[in-house]
Amino acid sequence: INAEYMGDKNLRGEGQVIGCADSGLDYGHCFFRDPDRELKPDKADTSQRKIILYQTLSETSNDASDEVGGHGTHVVGSIAGEPHDGQTSIQYSGQAPKAKIVFTDIGPKTGSGLKVPTKFGQNVLKVAYDLGARVHSNSWGCSGNPSSCNTYNSNAMEVDQFTYSYPEMLVVIAAGNDGTNMKYYTQTVGAPATSKNCLAIGAAQSSYESFTTSLQFYDWDARRAQAAESLDLPSTFDCCSHKNVKVRQYCCQSYMVDQVKNDRDRHDYMNLADFSSRGPTYDGRIKPELVAPGQNIVSSKSDGNAISGYQCGVSALLQMQGTSMATPTASGLAALVRQYYTEGYYPSGLKQQNQVRNPSGMLVKATLINGAVKMNGKIDVYNNGSRYDSLGPIYPQTTSIFQGFGRIQLNTVLYFNDIDNGFRLYVDDDNNNGLDTGASRSYCIPLNKSGTVKAVLTWYDPPASSNAAIALVNNLDLITGQNKDDNEAGNFRNARDERNNVEITIMEAKAPTTYKIKVLAQNIAKQGPQRYTLVVTGPFDPNQVYTNGCEFTTSEFKAASTSSYFPYGKLVGGLVGGVGGLAIVIGILYKLCANKLSNGAFGAEIEMDKP
Repeated sequence: INAEYMGDKNLRGEGQVIGCADSGLDYGHCFFRDPDRELKPDKADTSQRKIILYQTLSETSNDASDEVGGHGTHVVGSIAGEPHDGQTSIQYSGQAPKAKIVFTDIGPKTGSGLKVPTKFGQNVLKVAYDLGARVHSNSWGCSGNPSSCNTYNSNAMEVDQFTYSYPEMLVVIAAGNDGTNMKYYTQTVGAPATSKNCLAIGAAQSSYESFTTSLQFYDWDARRAQAAESLDLPSTFDCCSHKNVKVRQYCCQSYMVDQVKNDRDRHDYMNLADFSSRGPTYDGRIKPELVAPGQNIVSSKSDGNAISGYQCGVSALLQMQGTSMATPTASGLAALVRQYYTEGYYPSGLKQQNQVRNPSGMLVKATLINGAVKMNGKIDVYNNGSRYDSLGPIYPQTTSIFQGFGRIQLNTVLYFNDIDNGFRLYVDDDNNNGLDTGASRSYCIPLNKSGTVKAVLTWYDPPASSNAAIALVNNLDLITGQNKDDNEAGNFRNARDERNNVEITIMEAKAPTTYKIKVLAQNIAKQGPQRYTLVVTGPFDPNQVYTNGCEFTTSEFKAASTSSYFPYGKLVGGLVGGVGGLAIVIGILYKLCANKLSNGAFGAEIEMDKP
């Protein structure tokens, strides 16, 4: 993903603030502690080294702490954790280690899980925004039956309302851990990751080396106890001698070590984590849009008492997995992308004060999508071993219900002048570039040499009504090519996309030529003109791109068919596997693996608005 590469370019999150709402945060952990300043919950302190606000809410937990091995502490560590001594366990720092955090505790007053507060936009997102946060990370959502979770509910609508009103904000949301749902293999993304304007994140596997290293950070005793509870067995039962292989995979350390070592191809960063929820949304939109490592992630471990004093080192680290772990990784990287623009690296690739800009959340989102690379691993489609599908290639249709537009990578989109990666970057993020129905804008890009040109168009769409049959309100179209005989439409190549507010084209162009891009306002039904962001990479000089006098006559593309949005059909269900009892046991253990230990925010215990 190149976070280390970005660090080498002195982009470590300096000047960036990231919001996060989760179960709680052990701010006494060395990844967050400021030895020179006392942290006082509900009092903003922008001089704090790491946590500039720990917010509690009257309707959620107000204990200002996290449970032992808590979800929130692990998540925030992956975003921006960094040991205050600059040394201890520094290799497990977050993706944006110099960024600061605005944290909201949404743990419930009693029991486990999370309690999503009412008026989430105003009470959580706006509080973070007012303290400078322009990326907000959320590792929680609805889990279970797609008919109640894969919807455009009031939570999704609220995210769209906030981002439309405050376009500088990017809200990043976990897609969910229902990929191993025994009844469904498609449309398992849960709200609010179904919102249009958020960036929904799925989970890729980690590298083989990360798998082997992370095994020492498993809480094996907790795994055995949880498996025993689910299977109604004594807490002292022997995982390693249980007849069910899924039980041994879950809580037998020696079995797991052998499995990883003896099946290297099954543990690779090019694979999708099997639990990662799959798209599309109920109305055919592409979610998740991107994936990031979310399996066997080592980060900060809470000791259950934020004021207990200093804790650091190996004992203060824990392995977890889930899209909850992929989401903070993506959020930290989003902050690095934002820093690239705020510090003035674009377009020259050299940090210059006269290039400093204030990027919209749309620009950060489109940049991440443009840089994404396809994963070439496989996925067990039906979760029963009967069909394994390749995750790539994802073009010409460009998208996948498993990995969206691909895995996040930054050195494929962020240009630096001291490295020749064969591409340059062009962006249009002008807040005055809005279009009304029927209007269009064309971009002419003289190519220096032949190569791949990748264009991404995105916009923050106004919120639709809750449970709208089709959530998209304002429809823009992306068309790229050289002329009407050699051009393609966004996402479907030969047909217009009428449901997504992210469109992408990838074309090979031969120089010398002028490559052209058109953004067309097909229908602006509400609150026009519609602002948008365009991000393009390819073999060109961004200073030579022009719009004045650029004309692009394109083909008349028909709208894509409904079936185009549902490559596996709509909401296909039915129990899979052999003996029903065994299927239930496997399902329980998969849920444990992806939910209880590592992604507790996803599960029946979460309280959020229903459709």
